Parts: sequence; C-alpha cells; structure tokens
Amino acid sequence: MKVAVCVITFRRPEGLQRLLQGLSQLKFVKNPCVEFVIIVVDNDASGPMRHIVQLAQQTCSCEIIYSVEAKQGPASARNRCLDLITAEFTHIAFIDDDEVPQPQWLDELLWTNAAYSSSIVQGPVRSVFPQGAPSWLQRGRFLEFGPYQDGERLTFGYCGNVLIALEVVRSLKLRFEERFNMSGGEDQYFMLKAMRAGYFPVASADAVVEEWIPKNRTTLRHVLMRKYGHGTTLSTISLIEQQSRSARLTRAAKGLARIGLGIIQVPLLLPRGKKGVVQALSNIFFGAGYLAGLSGNLYQAYAYPEARSTKSQ
Repeated sequence: MKVAVCVITFRRPEGLQRLLQGLSQLKFVKNPCVEFVIIVVDNDASGPMRHIVQLAQQTCSCEIIYSVEAKQGPASARNRCLDLITAEFTHIAFIDDDEVPQPQWLDELLWTNAAYSSSIVQGPVRSVFPQGAPSWLQRGRFLEFGPYQDGERLTFGYCGNVLIALEVVRSLKLRFEERFNMSGGEDQYFMLKAMRAGYFPVASADAVVEEWIPKNRTTLRHVLMRKYGHGTTLSTISLIEQQSRSARLTRAAKGLARIGLGIIQVPLLLPRGKKGVVQALSNIFFGAGYLAGLSGNLYQAYAYPEARSTKSQ
C-alpha cells in the first residue's frame, strides 16, 4: 500500500511548516506496512515554498516531492497533484496547508477504508482559534466539519481531510473542474462526480485534523460570506448537472425556502444569543448565494492573492 499525501499551498509559509512537521510525526499502529510520500504543489509561479520543503526533507523520514503550478487556483493545483501520482500509488490523501493532522490521522483513514470497504473516507476538521476569537464562533462550530461516527455514510465531500482509492480516480478519469479556480468548490464537485458513480464517502471519527484559523477569519462577515459562497457553488454545480427550466425553478424554490427558514429562525434562536442569530443568518446567506449562483454569479473567494493566503483552499 502506497499513499500520496497531497498538499496545495499558496503563500502560507508558517502553515506549511506546521503541516509538514505534523506529517513527519504520523504513527501507524493499525496499518504497520504503509508507505507514504508527501506531494507539495506550490501555486505561486516563483516557488517561494521550495526552501521550506527542503528544510522539512532533512528531518522527515518519508520522501517529499515539490512542484510548482503556475496557473492560479486550487483546482489547477490539485490537478497538478494528480499528474504527479505514478502507477505504484494505491491511495491519495488530501490535507490543506492551514491544517495539522493528529498522529493517528492517516492510520485511521486507512483503517476505515479497509473496515468499511469504502473507496472514499472523510475525516473531521476541528478549528484552532487565535487568542481573543469571539465565543459565539467557537461555540457555534461554524468553521468545522464533523464530528462523525465511524462508518457514517456522507452525502457530501471535501478535500481538507480525505482519503481516496486511486482506482476510483483512474476508472472515472476524475479531474478537478478549473472553472472553480477563483471560487473554490472544486473539491465538492469532484466528490459529487464520484458519488454519482456510486462511491459515497464514509466517515472516520478519529482521523482528525486541526485547522488553524487566522484572526481575519473570526468575523461575522467571514462566516456569512462563506455560507453565501457555499450556496453559489452548490447552485453552480447543480446547473452543470442539469439546466432545464423546471430544474431551475425547483432550485430557486429551494433557495427561497432556505431564506424563509432563516427569517423564521431569527426570533426563535434569539434566546441563544449571537450564536443562534448567526445560525439563522447563515441560512439566509446560503439561500441568497444559492439564488445568485442560479443567475450565474459565482462568488470569487480566491480572486485576490491576499484572499487565497488567508482562506482555506
């Protein structure tokens, strides 16, 4: 068994250092015969992360492959990862450059893969907040994925913490859609194509990664615009899948229903304080984003370099 642990990075040196250090400390108890290689794709044409990878290679027992993808955007960078994977690899794992895995991370993903005979395994993402982050954000867990139960079947997927059997990628000839380069959501569409073919992710409860949240992502605006962007992405994906008039009307009704739900929730959740209000507003912004996506307005979350270096890809 040989795993390609893939990382795409963009002007985030401290995050990449943390991640590579975490990957160098992985432990394998349930799967003692695992070989893994780290693939780092730098999405900056000047290659500023090369020296960080070279330093990490001095203390890491596994091989680290470094490459540059000049075309801007997470979809292009992820496709470069796919291009670097040779025939002897059996699995690919994606983890983001603002995350740090717990030592059992990859071991747990592989165990779940075997225990549940699942070709795609998804792990939880927990937030690590900076000092002074608002309590409503921490209590609301608005930026997290999970927690999950082992073997839980999921109907969505993301590349912040995932293991995929490469036979699925190869048989379906999966690629990341580059129209999502400036918006994100390329991983959701990638996973959706796999699910359309019958490959649904299952959860691995203890395959935990921690996402380090910068201060500028601890604001109400960031949380709500993230929900808005998620809505535009999902509606854009739905248009790619089906473009009939009836399908558009059905999706528009869903967007309006989500907005209506949020409006109803505002007074109901008000007793919970700001956390409750944000939950309600999140539904409103998601619904608004969903409607905007149906009219062709895809939220360009990565349109500016400073946005990409402070947001999860």
